[in-house]
Order: sequence, then C-alpha cells, then structure tokens
Amino acid sequence: MSIGVPEGWTSDAAKQAAYDAYYESVMVSGYTLAGACLMCYSSPADDAYIYVVNVDSPLPLTVDRVIGGSPESMYQDRFPGYAPPAGVDHGDNAVELDKMTAVLTFTCDDGNGKQYIEINSAPPQVWNVNIIYADGAIDESTIDDIFASFTIL
Repeated sequence: MSIGVPEGWTSDAAKQAAYDAYYESVMVSGYTLAGACLMCYSSPADDAYIYVVNVDSPLPLTVDRVIGGSPESMYQDRFPGYAPPAGVDHGDNAVELDKMTAVLTFTCDDGNGKQYIEINSAPPQVWNVNIIYADGAIDESTIDDIFASFTIL
C-alpha cells in the first residue's frame, strides 16, 4: 500500500506498536480476524497522527457490512471516548462513498477522528486509514488529500 504523509511528519514506532498489538485479533462484522498496524506517523507538534491498519477477511465484505457489524461499543474500545458527531447515531455516521469505501467522523479522548475504510475484494481485506487530531492541528483539505493518496498496491 501507499499513502501520502504531510511534510515533516515522522514515523511513530511506539504508537504503531500499541495499535499493532490491538489489531492482532480484532472483531470485524462478527468475525475475529487477524490484522496489523502497518504504519503510524505523528505531526511535528505531536498534536495529530495517522495510522494505517489492514485486516484479512475469510470472505468478501462490503463497507455497509463492516460498519453494520461494528457496534458503537467496538469503536469505544478502539477509540476510547468515541462519540459520533452531535445528533448522529453511530450506525448513521458513515458517509458511504460507495460499497467499497466510506468515511467515519468522530471524537475520542485523543481529539477528533476521521477514519477512511476501504475494502479490497481479492484477497478480501479491510483497510483503515485513521487520523486522530487536536482542534486546528490539521486542515480538512489535508485530511482529504491523505485519504485520496491511499492506494492498495
């Protein structure tokens, strides 16, 4: 996979190791699957970070199935303090771009969060690009650029 990281951001081995341990065994759509945190980068001010996760699936998935099979309690476990935007239910949080990609917006203990989900059909895999940031730490256009740069090779 390939992803564009803002200039000046550096690899963060400590955060990557923590997320990698979490994703060794993770629930996706009701299945316990093996995954890994493949990279983590932090901003120069350490007020924002990106991490990319890959989870293999035993069967083909679609974004709606992944989101539908991931209750709010799972997001609270992954992102302590998780809450969807005000007035939005967790199940309605995704802005589906199509059946294979979606974007979730939320807040958590570490600040604001956006998660880009991409499903790869062959082999079946779920990819998450997660960006966690403090208010004002990163522009929405930069987040959009990061998500747009993500490519499964």
